[in-house]
Amino acid sequence: MVLALLAIAVVVANAFGRIQRWPPTAHLVTGQPTQEQPRTRDCPADAPVPPARAVVHPPPGGWPGVPQAVSVFNVFAGEVRLEYGGHRVCGLMHDARTRDSRFRAGVGMVIVPQAGNQDPVIVYWQPALKPGWIPTIRIGAPSEVQHVDTLRLVVRTACLAVALVLAATALMAYPGARDWTFLGYAALCGLSVVWQAVLSGLSGYPEPWLPVAGHEPRWFVGLSSMGLGAVLCGMWL
Repeated sequence: MVLALLAIAVVVANAFGRIQRWPPTAHLVTGQPTQEQPRTRDCPADAPVPPARAVVHPPPGGWPGVPQAVSVFNVFAGEVRLEYGGHRVCGLMHDARTRDSRFRAGVGMVIVPQAGNQDPVIVYWQPALKPGWIPTIRIGAPSEVQHVDTLRLVVRTACLAVALVLAATALMAYPGARDWTFLGYAALCGLSVVWQAVLSGLSGYPEPWLPVAGHEPRWFVGLSSMGLGAVLCGMWL
């Protein structure tokens, strides 16, 4: 205990001494300038237009002439397509490589319309897998829309982290208790992680780590059935 306190005292004294030696203008610069443009994906020329469609009209008097961001989320399957004038952007929720790099939890685009322009933003998507599973389209200032998009990613990641912590806790408790219930609980938490990742689109971020693309309905039905069956079996036992 005494040695630990002495070690902490030495570290604090050393750090304080370095702080005192640094001039008031001391700073640290990392990274380097880049010439990379924001990553976007043009729609394939032979890709069919999704049947569901929504039109976002400009405000009365036309667009104000400042950058506008459009973000689409809660599209659980299929490709999302956004069009403005002659500009088209497509993206898949389960493959972040196909989406604009400025949007983490949805498919989006940033436009700079001329003042007074009347061209609408048109959004296409595949029909919902179930009634009520409707997409949400958000438009506004790029900073505001991207802030909400990032916050959504943080919440989704936190949900996965909680399930992983529960699984790890159950695995650590098994060696001492020697009860198979802890292993079953850990497996159920792992199944919940995969299910949440597919449902939120995190299975494709930053790159696809589950073979979901093109088979979203099968993954949803399979994981939901397995999860419900595991819960019912655990309650019965």
